[in-house]
Amino acid sequence: MVVARTITLLVWPGGGESTSAKKEPDGAAAPSGRQEDVAKPGPAASIESGGAAGNRQCGKARSAGAVAWTPCTLVTKDGALSFLVQFTNTSGKPVTVKTKLAYVQAAVEQTCPDPWGTSVKVTIPGRATRTSPLDACTASLTPAQAFQARVWVVPEDAAQWGYREHSPTLHVRDDGILA
Repeated sequence: MVVARTITLLVWPGGGESTSAKKEPDGAAAPSGRQEDVAKPGPAASIESGGAAGNRQCGKARSAGAVAWTPCTLVTKDGALSFLVQFTNTSGKPVTVKTKLAYVQAAVEQTCPDPWGTSVKVTIPGRATRTSPLDACTASLTPAQAFQARVWVVPEDAAQWGYREHSPTLHVRDDGILA
């Protein structure tokens, strides 16, 4: 099941948009009232058009109620690292969760930009899979350092952040090659 979700993240047509729902997806309101559309990350972030390439590392699937989620780190074609979370709603009804992204660089936690770095509410339609935008949290490849996505996802009414999950570590060698 984890392998299927990882493959879905990496090759999903339309940059994470569900093929079973070709209609315009619902966005999720960020705490500031801004809408976050996790299904359409934008032309620069489209996986289908080749926006993502290279080494990809995705972690274990976790759940927040009916939503299964997986943290991932991947390298974009422009040589940046993108830290992501993929959501899969296992119920037939829309579910809203609260999430935040961070990453670890050389054993030090780094905060992602707002709203994804502090708290964003995301609504995932029933039986759909969505992925955070590729540009929601990025870092430059730095030789001789290691990187991991760090993600928290909780039900929207949770009073505190629960367990976090990490993607596997992506190592950048001195010569810039990923290991």
